[in-house]
Amino acid sequence: MRTDSGPRRGAAGRPVGPQPAKRQAILEAAVAVFLREGYDRASVDVIADEARVSKQTVYNHFGDKERLFIAAVEEERERVAAGFAAGSPYTLGPDGAGPPEAYDSGDARTALLAFGHRVLAVLLDARASALRRLVIAEVARHPSLRPACAEGSPSSW
Repeated sequence: MRTDSGPRRGAAGRPVGPQPAKRQAILEAAVAVFLREGYDRASVDVIADEARVSKQTVYNHFGDKERLFIAAVEEERERVAAGFAAGSPYTLGPDGAGPPEAYDSGDARTALLAFGHRVLAVLLDARASALRRLVIAEVARHPSLRPACAEGSPSSW
């Protein structure tokens, strides 16, 4: 029975179980590498190097390159959706960025303009747009990547 409250450690003294910071670093590196190299040319070795983790850590978290790509696309979709839902950084008003409450004036024109600005900001988000184009291109060559579009088409980002 364990008596300490620290993270569980394996035989080599490494933490056992999920490591959210490493997972996030891998996903960030994966998006960067996939966008720079494309799906076919992107290698797990390069992704691991950019994430500053071992190749085995990438495989432990995601299993293979295909599942890593799908997870990276989903993570990007969630980033954009969270920003849109929260109104930040996509909320634009007469004086620039502002909280969503700034548009709850009861004026339909103001509310629709604010919403339109937020939609436009999502559609013009450079990183999300580039990943959207990559998914569209790769699904034609790799039908197994269709789950990257499973929660709606890429146009729903």
